[in-house]
Amino acid sequence: MRSFTVAIAALAAIAGPILSASAGQGSSHLGERGLLAAPLRSRHGARSTSKAGSSLVSPSKRSSTLKKRKTCKPKSSSSGGSSTSSASNPSSTSGGSTSGAVADAGVDWDVNAEFLKTNNIMVGFLPDDGSGGGSVDSLASINKLLPAKSAWYGRYAQVTNGKTFDGSQLYAVLDDVKASGAILAASVMPYGTWYGLTESDNRNAVAIAKVCNDIYKNHGVEVWLRFAHEMNWYQTDGTYSGGVSDFQTGWKVLSAAIEEYAPETKLWWSPNVGSDADYEKYWPTAGRVDVVGFDWYPNEASTSFVDRAKPFHDKYATDGRIMCQGETGLHYTGTYEERMQWVKSLSSQETQSALPQYVGWMWFNYDKFENGRQVDFKIIKPKESVSSGINAMAVSYFKSG
Repeated sequence: MRSFTVAIAALAAIAGPILSASAGQGSSHLGERGLLAAPLRSRHGARSTSKAGSSLVSPSKRSSTLKKRKTCKPKSSSSGGSSTSSASNPSSTSGGSTSGAVADAGVDWDVNAEFLKTNNIMVGFLPDDGSGGGSVDSLASINKLLPAKSAWYGRYAQVTNGKTFDGSQLYAVLDDVKASGAILAASVMPYGTWYGLTESDNRNAVAIAKVCNDIYKNHGVEVWLRFAHEMNWYQTDGTYSGGVSDFQTGWKVLSAAIEEYAPETKLWWSPNVGSDADYEKYWPTAGRVDVVGFDWYPNEASTSFVDRAKPFHDKYATDGRIMCQGETGLHYTGTYEERMQWVKSLSSQETQSALPQYVGWMWFNYDKFENGRQVDFKIIKPKESVSSGINAMAVSYFKSG
């Protein structure tokens, strides 16, 4: 049984230079140490937002901390005499049931009981890096306004063509992550290339795994890796190259490297909100999956999170996997009331009861220019008073527990 209890190691020098968020999104080939702007959010408005019905299951009692779970490892299945290896094979039936591989080794989800949560659903943030015209925020400055610590620190990093991944974009914020006591939610993007993420060349898979291992072992920070997140969108707009088979191979190779070099790292499958066919196509056919969740920025604050999430949860948050939303917010500059309406949908008692394996969400806390408009996604504004505006509304809600 692997234990993920974080024993804070002696402070070591950060393995990489501290960088500023400077590079834009227009270049197709980034410098080795360039920082790509946070991905555009505008695509979410084009995705289907129709409700998907599903009968509710009897909720299980949620504990205040995450329990041990079983790691999903490849299994062999036969069809017509051929053998395939898969992480699991979720059923496509409308009832949401699934059968999949369950390994005999357990995983200890050691989650800080002091993390910010409402109705036992935890909350994390992707702090604004300033790349879209907003003010740069640290997670420490966000935490100062909150009644408890943010559970996750969301951060983007890119694999680029011809370069070996060095983790510099993650190391750039590591001091803030450590000071905040958060889990690092590392969104590592194969930006226009699968260089080093293939069967014949796994150098970047190994490099990513070694960075995750260093951050955990030498800096005492838990890492949840969102590899190639929103793959079902980014392979349609050209951000990621190739097709489904490239993603499947990349996930398999990356998972094998994580198993060998960074087994404590959680692997987080995080598609963009889409159709059942979308999800099934990109569900990893080989390799490990520890966490599932879809990124979603609805066009209307009144949209029901439970209605859309229930079928996904019942199908994929199985065999010990948990569900966590890697990114969310509104797809427009909503009023403060609208932003809080969506926050409450993500964390309501109904949500807790309907989705027993759902543990939390991360808010895209940016003020960002895109498609000719400045979109304010923020629900916490460190530069403003805690006693007014969206800060007062969000903090009051979080204090309600």
